[in-house]
Amino acid sequence: MILFLYGFRNAGKTTLGKKLAVRLKLPFFDTDALLEKREKKSVREIYLESADFALKERKVILSLKEGIVSLGAQTILDQQNQKILKELGFLFFLDTEKEVLKKRFLENPPGYVDQKDLGSSFEKLYTERVPIYEQLWQATLSGKSFALRPGVSPTEKQLASSLMAALQDLGYLKSTLIKSSL
Repeated sequence: MILFLYGFRNAGKTTLGKKLAVRLKLPFFDTDALLEKREKKSVREIYLESADFALKERKVILSLKEGIVSLGAQTILDQQNQKILKELGFLFFLDTEKEVLKKRFLENPPGYVDQKDLGSSFEKLYTERVPIYEQLWQATLSGKSFALRPGVSPTEKQLASSLMAALQDLGYLKSTLIKSSL
């Protein structure tokens, strides 16, 4: 099974993913890095030049068999990608505080947004993306709390148990809770 980490830009997916991979003794992959390697261009260039960006991301996802995978912030927005991600693995949403995300965004803005009005660009992306992110998770880390959505399979519960232990060991987690489906 694959653990897909997703969330807003600079939520900490790659940082946490690498730590979890070491702790859980699984390989780590970053879809943006794999896409750049495959296309021999930056993600920004691929995004700006390609009408089939989501398809290119999908091909990267389908090449993975197991491990901890950090998804590009836009990957999960595509409905076909959502379907494939759910079939292949477990969706783990890093729900980082809005103000933290905004600070990181303003310090390191993506090249595809209006550089003259970064505050509005952040608000627009946040408003568009976060509601989608919130609908799809099977587990989430919000602040120092972990939540597992009811109805996950026994295999997914086992993965979540390992994930919670690893998060506690790494200092990312203080409490757990069960949330109902949205």
